[in-house]
Amino acid sequence: MAGADRMNDVKALRAQRARGYRLLRFASPLESRFCEDYRESGRGFRLALLCLGLLTVLGTPLYNDLLNAPEGFQRLTVPVLYGLQVPAFVIAIAVTAVPAWRRYADIALVGSALLLAFGFLAERAIGAVYGFDIPLEFIGVLVVAVFFIARLRFRAFLPAALLMTAIMVANEALLVVPESDEWYRVMAMLLLVAVAFVGGYSQEYLARSVWLERGILEHLSMHDDLTGVLNRRAALETIDRGLRHAAREGARYGIAMIDLDHFKDYNDAYGHARGDDFLKHLADLLRGAARRPQDCVGRLGGEEFVLAWYDADPAEMVYRAESLRRELELGGSGGVEPWSATMSVGLVTLCPRPDTRPEPVIEAADGLLYRAKDAGRNRVIVEHW
Repeated sequence: MAGADRMNDVKALRAQRARGYRLLRFASPLESRFCEDYRESGRGFRLALLCLGLLTVLGTPLYNDLLNAPEGFQRLTVPVLYGLQVPAFVIAIAVTAVPAWRRYADIALVGSALLLAFGFLAERAIGAVYGFDIPLEFIGVLVVAVFFIARLRFRAFLPAALLMTAIMVANEALLVVPESDEWYRVMAMLLLVAVAFVGGYSQEYLARSVWLERGILEHLSMHDDLTGVLNRRAALETIDRGLRHAAREGARYGIAMIDLDHFKDYNDAYGHARGDDFLKHLADLLRGAARRPQDCVGRLGGEEFVLAWYDADPAEMVYRAESLRRELELGGSGGVEPWSATMSVGLVTLCPRPDTRPEPVIEAADGLLYRAKDAGRNRVIVEHW
């Protein structure tokens, strides 16, 4: 991600945190990113839950035999078992396990949950005819499992859960027709579903809060507080990855060390607050030159910055460095104060080998930087390896 994109990303995270998310929805594109992360974080639990459920359903004929279920009941429930419930599990497992299908996981899980619920309710209604009780609690277990274990988003599952609940009550009133004291089970079931609703909402609200805070903290841990560009550690890690990738792809890589000329004099003349504004202006200038995904800009300390370009022609890298130097010279301090602002640049371009590490290249670029300063400042000195 380029520097400007990183800044926009953390601004979006902070803006969302300030606005809140009581309706369990972020602004786009944060919402799509959260949904993908949330879905992926629950994939292992979802697969385990689905496999356990499938085994349980496949064992239903055995349980019915052990419990001496009426033969007519077993005969009528076989189509429900193998026509609704088993296919529901198989579809949900396939969509969860196959990477290309995971974007349909929410839809598949909602549909599977509905088919399972309808199957349980149909079996309960058939059981009532034969005097064989299918536990109503299966519906509550299903709702709780989807909210708390499968990690299906609250807004995605709520309409289906409400539909299940309504059909459950209608099934009891119209088909099962329990004794008066059996309605306590229905009331307990409704209470369990209500608790699942509240718990499901709370779980996702907390997950969204943690996701936002983690994103902001990750940004803070990688970026310089003042300028917003990468800090020293993150810049070195990013350059290391870029060098290794360039070595694999046979691409060229460029590392420029950049230092403001006479910055101490600027601070002494206008104060550290104006000096900070000047550094922010320079960071914005450099960030505009590192827009491709594997380019990066970092602050190594004080007024010293590093800029890395991936897969660019050596002549193009020299042109970019010279353009930055001229832009700063002509643009001054970005309107902070009238000031003859210049910078010195040491640039190394190379075709990295698999064993190339960032530190020697940065040290070489730093040596070129100080040669530029010794030669009178406000210039770019380059070596092509």
